[in-house]
Formats: sequence, C-alpha cells, structure tokens
Amino acid sequence: MKMKKLLFAVVALLLGATSVQAQMDASQPLPVDKEIRQGVLPNGLTYFVRHNEKPKGMANFYIVHDVGAIQEDDNQQGLAHFLEHMAFNGTKTYPGKTMIEYLEKIGVKFGANLNAGTSWDYTQYLMRDVPVSRQGVIDTAMLILHDWSHFITLDHSEIDKERGVIQEELRTRDGASWRSTIHLLKTLFKGTKYEHRNLIGHLDGLQSFSYDDIKSFYDKWYRPDYQAVVVVGDIDTDKVEAQVKSLMADIAAPAADAAEKEVIVVPDNQEPVVSIFEDPEMVESDATLFIKRRAMPREYRNTVIAEQVSLIEMLGSSMANTRLSEIAMKPNAPFTNAHLGNGGVGICPTLDGLTLGVGTKDGELMAGFEAALVELERIRRHGFTESELERAKAQVLRREEQAYTNRNDRMNGQYVQRYLSAFRRNTAFPPAELEWKMDSAIIAQLPLIAINQTFASYITDHNNVVIVNAPKKEGVVNPTEAQILEVMAKV
Repeated sequence: MKMKKLLFAVVALLLGATSVQAQMDASQPLPVDKEIRQGVLPNGLTYFVRHNEKPKGMANFYIVHDVGAIQEDDNQQGLAHFLEHMAFNGTKTYPGKTMIEYLEKIGVKFGANLNAGTSWDYTQYLMRDVPVSRQGVIDTAMLILHDWSHFITLDHSEIDKERGVIQEELRTRDGASWRSTIHLLKTLFKGTKYEHRNLIGHLDGLQSFSYDDIKSFYDKWYRPDYQAVVVVGDIDTDKVEAQVKSLMADIAAPAADAAEKEVIVVPDNQEPVVSIFEDPEMVESDATLFIKRRAMPREYRNTVIAEQVSLIEMLGSSMANTRLSEIAMKPNAPFTNAHLGNGGVGICPTLDGLTLGVGTKDGELMAGFEAALVELERIRRHGFTESELERAKAQVLRREEQAYTNRNDRMNGQYVQRYLSAFRRNTAFPPAELEWKMDSAIIAQLPLIAINQTFASYITDHNNVVIVNAPKKEGVVNPTEAQILEVMAKV
C-alpha cells in the first residue's frame, strides 16, 4: 500500500507535464512493438519471436523458467541448480551428451554459446549465436527448447556422476566474494527463505539427496505456466511461431490444484541493521547502505507511470553520482569511490531500494562512509539544483537519442533481455519511436520538484541495512557495529 501511495504522489507531480500523458492513460499498459510475435499457448507457456539480423545468419534461443532456488524445500537445497546441470546430461530427444556433441559440431560451444544459469527466482537455458542458414539447425534448436521445458531425463546414473561435479563447484566457489554474498543474504533478507538458500546447496545434502527429491522439484515447478520461450535472430517468424505452437502443444497444462509460488516480502526494520564481514582473503574495504522499499506493483511496470519513475530515478542517481565522483577526485578524498544506485535489489522481486556504496583504503572506512552519508543527507534535505538537472537531462537525452538513432543496429541479445524482463517482471517493450518520443517528452518537461520529493521519500531513517566488507589482517582497524550506528546518528 505504501508503494502505491508513493507512485501516485509522484504521478500527481507530473500530471499535465508531458504531451505523452495527453495521448494515453498513464496507468494503462504501453503499446507493444509490432515487430515482436508474442503469445500464450493454451497450456500457459509464453513465447516471444522476433526477426533480427544483428548478427546476420545467427539466432539466439532461450527458455526461462520463472522458478529457482527459493522454490526448493529444505530437503532440496541446491537442487534447482543441480537440475540445471542435468539438462545437459540427457533429454527425451537427446540422450547423454548428444545435444552438446551436435551443437559443438555446428559451432555452438558449451560454456560460451550453450549455457544455463540458476538464480534464486529464475532459471534460464540458452543457445547463443546459433548459425541458422539451414532449417535443420533451427528444428534441432527448437526441439532442445522443447526438451528443456518438460523432458529432462534425470537418469539415476547421470545424477550420481553429477554429484561429484557440483561438489567440486561448491569447493571452488568458496572464496571471500562468495562468502560475503552469503553474508549479505543472511543480513539483508533476514526473516525470509532467502537467508537459507545459497543456490548451490551444501555438501551433505548434495551427497545424500534422493532421486525422488530432485524429480519432485522438477515435476512440481518445471511447468508451462512458469515458462517462456524467446527466439530472436535471422529467422522466419511465421515458421518459428508455428513451431512453438506445434512443438509445445504436447506439454500438459498444470492441474487446477498445482502449487503456486509463495510471495516473499522482506520484513521492515525500524532501527538500522548493521553487519560487519571480515575475511582474510578480502582485498578491498567497502560499506553499502541499503534503504529498502517495496517494489513497484507488477501491474504498473509496463505503464507510463513506470517509465516516469524510472527516468526520475535515472536522473537523480546521475546527479548524485556526479557529486560523489567529484568528491572522489579531490586531493585527500575521503573515499576512493562511491556510487548511488536505485531500483531492484536483484534477487527478490518484491524488494526495491536505494543503495549507497563506498570504497576506501584499508582502515579509512569510517571517514569515507561518513562523507558519503553527509552527501546523501544533503540530497534528502535540499535536493538537487536546476543547473544539475539541466546537465543530467542533457546527458540522458543524448543517450536516449543515440539509442533511437541506432535502433536498427540492436543485437539479438539486447532484444532477448527485454523480453525476458517482460516475462518475469512485466516490463514494457514499446516501439522504438514511441519510446524515444515518450522519454524525450518526459525528460524535457520533468520538474525538479518531482525528483527532489521522490528522493526525499526514498531516503528514510527506517529500513536501513548496512553491510561492511573488509580485510581481516594485522594493522587494519575495521569499524564496529556501534561505530557505524554512531556515525549514522551523527549525520
């Protein structure tokens, strides 16, 4: 509810400000680019198909499952990632390693062009830069997507062989960077399932999980209503769309009582939460302040409202980062680098936030963190100036104009990422001309008060989480939790 109130407060500042709003309802979905073929099959599977010749003779084939490690039960930890590995160890049409062998023969190299990835909330499989001059290659790629959707074999002997592979991956991943990531999860997402899921699982679980454990996860969550196929490249869209419809038709729609994904909301905190992570292998000293807020409701993410908010955040962040960069370039600067970001926290779809990251020389973190906080407080109290906004608008408009000018040179991967975001987050992908006209109109007429009031509402004294990462070594004195809290109160 708070997020909706904030959205409408921002929009109230903008009503009548742009010619775009005179032409369309700001709360209605934006028109879709007519070059894209998209749809939802009767079984629930979503598809996006687009012709593009950058590069010529190549195409990208993706399937994304809108499920990941957060859907695991306690006895299934690491199995979303394990299942991703199994997709390359045998499917209905391509047993064993025959899929990899065929694709590598035509130049689609495993690891580079043929790959997959598992996150907390999604899993995706991909074939990039596939040469598609022969129809047979397209047919094979489509069959692979079909098998990745619902026909991974999960052969018991292959599962047992893969246990050792993933145990070794767990061992090699265990460095300071990974440990700090896990530490962040346990702090920022405390009180939710996120603090208990590390993507790859734990050694004892990887050794002992049963075949039924992984099959249960697969049968429960690899379903067409949580899947999207994306094909972009030098292809005949009519033929590929027809193939999607015919190939995927043998996958049954989920049962009426099929499991629904849990909506996880990160709890609020009134008092600041501070966590210090020290590690002998850490090579840099940094601190990050997260100011949490609820994410924009899904139904608004493909509207003019979302575009307005995005541009407000882009302009405000640009102005803030210009200030921070100028401080970092001064002699005896209090920090080596600092950056303000805004938007999604990355792995939790219900959480957005403002982030202020600061890097310093070892032993100087307190002074650097305080200096960055002072600048943040200055933004909260006094906002930005008209001259700062004019410079930021000019910069953003140049980037937007360049993107529009180069609209016919967009690579396959750029389109793919937009469609994946549209499926997972309901973001818009309007025609390039409309997007340019809309953005340039909003930017040109956006009042300073809209940016200043939005950022003032984002910078609060509640929902603050501070994560400190620092090397643990002799002669380096790192800040304590009490010292961090003291400097926050002081500022």
